Amino acid sequence: MFQTEKTVVLLDKQFLFITEVLRTCRVLPEAIKSTPMINSLKTLILLVSIFTAFTASANQSCKALLLDYKKPSEVALANELSNALKLSQKVMTEIRKESALIQARLQKNSEIFDVVCLGAGPQCTAASMVLGKTNLKSLVVEKSDTVSSNFASKDFMINSSETSDLTMHEIPGGALHFDQIMSSKYGNSQQLATYVQALQFQSKVPVLLNTEVVSFELRKIGNIEVVVLKTAQGTEILAKKLMVGTGLGEAVTKIPDSNYQKILKEQVQISKQNPLALQKLMNTETFMKALKLDPKAAKPIVMPKTLAMIGSGDGARISLEELMESFVVMPKDFKIYWIGSNIKTADEYIASQKGWDRYIEKVVPHFQQGRIESVSGYGQSVEFLSNGKMKISVQDPDTKVISQVEVDMAVDNTGYENVILNNILKAFPQSALKDVRGSLAERNLNETALARQLSLNGQDVGIYFLGISAGPLATREELATALNRNPVAIYNNAPRTSAFVSQVTGTPSLPRTIGKKTTKNKVMDADSAFELLQAKRNSAN
Repeated sequence: MFQTEKTVVLLDKQFLFITEVLRTCRVLPEAIKSTPMINSLKTLILLVSIFTAFTASANQSCKALLLDYKKPSEVALANELSNALKLSQKVMTEIRKESALIQARLQKNSEIFDVVCLGAGPQCTAASMVLGKTNLKSLVVEKSDTVSSNFASKDFMINSSETSDLTMHEIPGGALHFDQIMSSKYGNSQQLATYVQALQFQSKVPVLLNTEVVSFELRKIGNIEVVVLKTAQGTEILAKKLMVGTGLGEAVTKIPDSNYQKILKEQVQISKQNPLALQKLMNTETFMKALKLDPKAAKPIVMPKTLAMIGSGDGARISLEELMESFVVMPKDFKIYWIGSNIKTADEYIASQKGWDRYIEKVVPHFQQGRIESVSGYGQSVEFLSNGKMKISVQDPDTKVISQVEVDMAVDNTGYENVILNNILKAFPQSALKDVRGSLAERNLNETALARQLSLNGQDVGIYFLGISAGPLATREELATALNRNPVAIYNNAPRTSAFVSQVTGTPSLPRTIGKKTTKNKVMDADSAFELLQAKRNSAN
């Protein structure tokens, strides 16, 4: 598979990756991970020999891992991430300048916009790519100081492709493609943030940052009905059409225990004040942000002896994946109680993915090392014990049997609350959401849900919900025939948003490149990428 001299270089640059693969496939013991680095040539040659001999007799899952994924060196990956962050800085500098000018204007007078998009994430960027080609006065409003803050504020791995021929994160109309920012099969969340920021900049639709919308109302101005967005700063933004693209919303727990809910909220606030420290109780957001910040503090993250991973969705899988990072120290006999999962073995987990590989590389090792004990059912209550542990009660929905686990730490990944949707529904009683239907050419769908619109007392209102802010738009039948079956994926939602905005504005639809790996683009340096974006931004639409 590898020539000896190439293997030596590869091992030298990415010792942790190779040893992790070998240990995953039961060739090396767990203890090898604690070895700081190979300094002995004899040890290096021994590892190479083991690796060469191993590839011939590896089990199928290990062969797939090795043959399908040739990971670039850690140095190359670090350089690509650094390059992406450089591009991010260039783009965000310009976006922040424009934001400051708009903020100053709105401090003096409110303005009427043809379209306001709420939430500077992938869906509002997809909308902006279309809006930038119109003469409509448009604006994106974002409560944080960063476009795509949800991805930028964390440091986790994402798939750049779900299959051998599918680019997962493309947004229609972009001059820059995601594979021009990163080259590996797995990208970094901050690289995805850079991609979203780059296309938002290209669109020419400005972003008003650091602006939290606290209430909504409808108002008549002459013959025009507008949506009034009132901000925490006391300003008003008026929109003829409001498009909400705030994503999943805020992390919340689905455990129906009021005392636990109260303590979790308190722990989240503590994490916001001290984001580097691991707390006894964390949610997906605070845990992932701690994992991003701790390595920058040049110290390892030391896990306790027992951990409860609550929930079986993407948040739990990403959290499990991140535990395999080199800066995370798992003690001997580390035990993870995966509440909500009924998977018992590595083979069961691989089979459950039905060909998807996003989490296999870094979740399967937990099963193979005997770290995971799955606990079927849903968390019902949490008791905080005098010895510092937590006792979590879990009920199986089928048998109604209640089991209990005691842990030192818990990460709650049970769900998100769409706060903006809830606030809008409260602001407008008697309102409901209805599908806005249209065609989606790239999926050969003549009619499908592209977005959802607010209806008030049977009358349509100019408030629309994009992507997962509207709830799942793709039906189970549509997802069953899709290359990517994740209902929250950019792959499934960005083209719907783009098609919807084109339909509403009467603008020609934008193309999206879903390229094969055989035609992958070269990664562009930050300066060249920025020049490309500026040229596209300045060109006539």
